[in-house]
Amino acid sequence: AELGSRIPALAGRDVSVLIWTTTPWPIPSNLAIAFHPEFDYAGYEVDGRVVIVAEALASAVAAMAGRTFGEPVARMKGEQLEHIRFQHPLYARPSLGVLGDYVTLEAGTGAVHTAPGHGADDFNTGVRYGLEIYAPVGPGGQFLDSVELFAGQRVFEANPRIEEALKERGRLWHRSDFQHSYPHCWRCHNPVIFLATSQWFIRMDGDPVIHGKTLRQAGLDAVDRDVKWIPAWGRDRIFNMLTNRPDWCISRQRAWGVPIPAVDCTKCGEAILTDHLVERAAAVFDGYGADAWYERPIAEFLPDGLTCPACGGTEFERERDILDVWFDSGSSHEAVLPFRPELTWPAEIYLEGSDQHRGWFQSSLLVGLGTRGRPPYKEVLTHGFLIDVDGRKMSKSIGNVIAPAEVIKESGAESLRLWVASSDFREELRVGKQILQRVVEAYRKIRNTCRYLLANLYDFDPARDLLPASDLQEVDRYALARYAEVAQGVLTAYDAYDFPSIFQRLNQLTTVDLSAFYADVSKDRLYTFGASSRERRSAQTAMYVMADGLARLLAPILPVTTEEMWRHLPGQREASVHLAEFPGSADLEGWRDDRLVERWSRLIDVRNVVNAALEIKRQDKTIGTSLSAAVTLKAGGPTAALLDSVRDELAMLFIVSEATLDPTGDPGGAVEVTVGRAPGDKCPRCWRVVRYIAPETGLCDRCTNATLAHADRVVHS
Repeated sequence: AELGSRIPALAGRDVSVLIWTTTPWPIPSNLAIAFHPEFDYAGYEVDGRVVIVAEALASAVAAMAGRTFGEPVARMKGEQLEHIRFQHPLYARPSLGVLGDYVTLEAGTGAVHTAPGHGADDFNTGVRYGLEIYAPVGPGGQFLDSVELFAGQRVFEANPRIEEALKERGRLWHRSDFQHSYPHCWRCHNPVIFLATSQWFIRMDGDPVIHGKTLRQAGLDAVDRDVKWIPAWGRDRIFNMLTNRPDWCISRQRAWGVPIPAVDCTKCGEAILTDHLVERAAAVFDGYGADAWYERPIAEFLPDGLTCPACGGTEFERERDILDVWFDSGSSHEAVLPFRPELTWPAEIYLEGSDQHRGWFQSSLLVGLGTRGRPPYKEVLTHGFLIDVDGRKMSKSIGNVIAPAEVIKESGAESLRLWVASSDFREELRVGKQILQRVVEAYRKIRNTCRYLLANLYDFDPARDLLPASDLQEVDRYALARYAEVAQGVLTAYDAYDFPSIFQRLNQLTTVDLSAFYADVSKDRLYTFGASSRERRSAQTAMYVMADGLARLLAPILPVTTEEMWRHLPGQREASVHLAEFPGSADLEGWRDDRLVERWSRLIDVRNVVNAALEIKRQDKTIGTSLSAAVTLKAGGPTAALLDSVRDELAMLFIVSEATLDPTGDPGGAVEVTVGRAPGDKCPRCWRVVRYIAPETGLCDRCTNATLAHADRVVHS
């Protein structure tokens, strides 16, 4: 009657709604039919009955069902079918017309069978329309005994019987088999059953009990105000998740776990959870552990005089649901931080994979807000996951898994640690044998540079031999200025968790500034000058400062290598590098000299030009090693002035036996380099070609003085 009054063309007719489903088993639980309020629907007379479908799908439905649809006998909007009471196809109960924006025209009939106990959309629609959340399926997946026709049957096994029952009643228009997507259990890979059950929830939008805010509001404010998110996009990720998340379901149906300390009234089934129940449970757990909930008499958990607020009953049984494991992990800060004297609440930082914005980070935030009114962490760092060089997820079935144990066996744990530090953890981390091999080479260069520094400190006592900055050679002050510049950048990067930048800066310093340049130009002083000469002690002072600083700066990344360095460094120091602090900012600032760095950068550019000229003469056999060469540099203007200021150091800078400056070059032009063979004889000690060899020693003057000074020191010692 109601339908006829709304749509007169259907008055007095036998009218049905045609629904389409891929899962017959929820049909016994059907309580409604959903229509889209704005879609156009039409009624078609077929075999003496009017069937309602979405008009846009009518031709497809007719073709699939093998029926002939004529012209519509009536047209209507979906909203006109709201609250119309249709008859269930199997039972003598109504199926209510409801509206839902989730109804689509992609497939089916435009009318969606709705069972509030068996699906999220169905449930929300049922709540909106005040329908019973009817889910007559037990925990074993069988229909309850109260389900007419299918009592006790497993739901999936009941599918063909439900089809048969529909067919017998003339309610099955068409069936066919086809493949479609259906959710399966991630663990056992069996199809799942959507089933509404009674659960425990924490309300996100309940009473404003956290500083006058709801839990959701407090969480969103904390995300914005109280936590630093690394990388910054982590803030948007968790903020959006908190904004849109439903109430937190904290109960699970498992055989064992952390219990929910609630009780159920045996008389009326009312669930009861009070502060007194929680406190009694906590007291028992302190003595016997959480398993006491399953092992101790229930009377030990009941406060004196407990009665059911619903019926006044005084007999109870314990709750069998357990807490969600995310509630367990989200409470870990309460179990750890307050009980360890070396730790503080809140934690300085939480770090985990990017999937934990939905998991641990969020559950910890909500628990912290609930217990203490603020997040349990100050910073949150998230990292990506391992993928192979082609961007594929690591998988045993694909065969692209690289086991850490294999990498450690082949290349050492330090190389693996260096790879981690060199990778941008904010993104997915690509790893493959070629990538790891490049890191192994980088590690070897860093290690070899550190070994070189240490090897030249074997006779250096910082308490006795360390020179003040004012007594250092200019090239040593340059090396220290570059070290200080890099070290300050590394400390800034550590504060920002920018580990790839740390690797790049230290790799550049050790392999380019130190190994390729400074170690090269310092060998002559270290190996041929007098052991206690100011020139040699100057180089050792610089190397000592840099070796000590590099050990400290590299310690978090290469803990074993730097510990080995620490044991071989001279002087008094902490027992372990991991008990030492980073280089002090004041000390580093004292070594900084940007003008000196700029000046020596220009000198190194000239050195590169000279090296290129030397290589040409080496190739045409004019010279052998660079020490067999004499070079003349023709330059003008500022370049000539720069070279003239270090005229006495040019041979050292280019590692040649002689270097002459001709300041008559083009003031604005490039340096012109002439390379020839150095005149004189080769000193057998320093290998320089010199114009005079002392007959009494067979050495050059410099080596003669160095050996005499060494002999005098030995005699006196």
